[in-house]
Amino acid sequence: MEILGLLNQQLVKLLTATFPALVFHWWNLLLLSKLTYQQNSFAASLPPQALERQDLAALLRNE
Repeated sequence: MEILGLLNQQLVKLLTATFPALVFHWWNLLLLSKLTYQQNSFAASLPPQALERQDLAALLRNE
């Protein structure tokens, strides 16, 4: 499980450095739009752009 935590930390660093450079409203366009209903409900309860609070499955979700 330690490796998944490390992967999650590094992925958050990569995404927070990359996403804002791609599009201004990245939180809504690139993250929230890709989450399941349950994940989206959880994300809505977080402070804006709290990517580090998302689980690894949420970060890797791609449709």
